[in-house]
Amino acid sequence: MILVSKPPEGKLAIKSIWLVNGNLQFTVSNEEEVAVSSHLLGYTSQTLEAVKNIYCDDEGNVIYETDSNPQQFVVSEPPSGYKRITNIYYNIELGEVEVEYEEG
Repeated sequence: MILVSKPPEGKLAIKSIWLVNGNLQFTVSNEEEVAVSSHLLGYTSQTLEAVKNIYCDDEGNVIYETDSNPQQFVVSEPPSGYKRITNIYYNIELGEVEVEYEEG
């Protein structure tokens, strides 16, 4: 399932996510709903990884599956025992990316 960012009021949509040297990078948008994509943006001296799949464990820890090929859209297709992320957005007040995931 393609991951869609639908931020609550006062939050920003995550439009694109990727990793640079193992650190999460992202762009935000004030759109009400946007399909999350991934691309490789950085310098050639950096290790760039496109996020292709994102999900979380029972404690809400986010896991990113990556590769070196840019992906058009990010999906949330968790393996058995993990939870599908249903929403991702940026909390301006906390300066953090937040996720919502399936319960149960």
